[in-house]
Amino acid sequence: MKAILTTAAALALVVQAQAVTIDLRTGGTNTGDDYGNVRTFTTATGVTVEVSAWSHKTDSYNPYWAEAYLGQSSDYGLYNVNDMKSATEVKAIDNQGRTDYVQFKFSEMVDLDSIYLHVMQDWRGDFDYWTETTTGDYEGTGAPDAGGTSVANAGSGWVSLNGSGDTNYLLIGAEYGSGRMDQVRDDQFKIGKIQLGGDDYQPSGVPDGGATVAMLGLALIGLAGAKRLKR
Repeated sequence: MKAILTTAAALALVVQAQAVTIDLRTGGTNTGDDYGNVRTFTTATGVTVEVSAWSHKTDSYNPYWAEAYLGQSSDYGLYNVNDMKSATEVKAIDNQGRTDYVQFKFSEMVDLDSIYLHVMQDWRGDFDYWTETTTGDYEGTGAPDAGGTSVANAGSGWVSLNGSGDTNYLLIGAEYGSGRMDQVRDDQFKIGKIQLGGDDYQPSGVPDGGATVAMLGLALIGLAGAKRLKR
């Protein structure tokens, strides 16, 4: 019986170490009804993330950042509405006229794993993203084109952000361009989900990494011992 209890406890710890997925299509709370609104989501493990929308005017002669409205649709997720978009335009994160960005600020350091995109029909899903440790909003006057990571030809579905390392901040936007008239600017998508790695979100007292693997080994030994005793 003791061996069986040990096995059950170890397997429970392994399950608790699974990755956490935040569904951005529904739920959360919204603060504000205009540009600069913030949507907040909380995971079952207590991690919160504040999400907001921004746009960057890509005119090289007079670039500037502006707050935008972060919309939410139950089918495909979060989108950006800046002051250059009319009510009849498709609501998405795009680089038409201005480059749209979505900012994620987490309540603690997290291990970013992947995001779930819905690329709009007949459009592309090229995007750039940046991670860092900060408590503020992006305050640059130019485009954040230095130090970011570019992802090309992303389709609808999960897209890996592996290699980001532990961070509490993510800025993601449609592929940035210089604003030249001859430059192709054909990216348009929504963000439906974000997945965080499992190691950082285990309840207090739950071993991580190698310790969890070792516990799984003990669980298997416990099962073997239980079978011998039963015989």
